[in-house]
Formats: sequence, C-alpha cells, structure tokens
Amino acid sequence: TAMVAAVSGDHHSLPTTMAAVALREDGWHVEHLGCDMPPDELVRFCAEHPVSVAVITSTNPDVAERANDVASRLNAAGTPAIVGAPGNTLEDLIEQARAALRR
Repeated sequence: TAMVAAVSGDHHSLPTTMAAVALREDGWHVEHLGCDMPPDELVRFCAEHPVSVAVITSTNPDVAERANDVASRLNAAGTPAIVGAPGNTLEDLIEQARAALRR
C-alpha cells in the first residue's frame, strides 16, 4: 500500500493524481489523500493504516522543507517516505517505491 499526498501549502493536485495512477498501474494499492494535507494528518494516517511507502509530492518550493520534514518524521516512525520534486519522472517514483519495499 502506498499513501500519496502533498503537504499544506502545495495546492497542485495533478502530481498526486499522476503518482497515484502510476503506482496503481504498477500493482500498488493506493491511498490517495490529495494535496494541501496537514503534516500531522499524514503522519497520523500512516501510523493508523498499513502503509508500505508514503509518497509526498512537492511542486511548491515554499513548502519543500515541510515535505522533507514530514518524510523524516515518517521514516523515523518506520514508514519509508519518498519526496517527489519537479524533474523527477514517474519511472523514478516506481523505482523508489519498489526500493522502499526492499529495505
């Protein structure tokens, strides 16, 4: 199971949708929470649900640090987290998600 979202302040829903579709096409069960999600809600969701990898998209440079902070919190809590960024491809995402399962 992959959780896909963008943190508060990132209002672009297309990247989360594209990530969710790509992961589903690769055979993942996806919990698509969408954009502009409060960091505490994302951490709580992953703590309360069986999430194999958290995918956080980041299209707004103003919230990139917040996205990385959420990923650090998730990793520390035992949920592997990937932060996407402009320029990353969907193929990169699939590779990173698969690698997270092997950790």
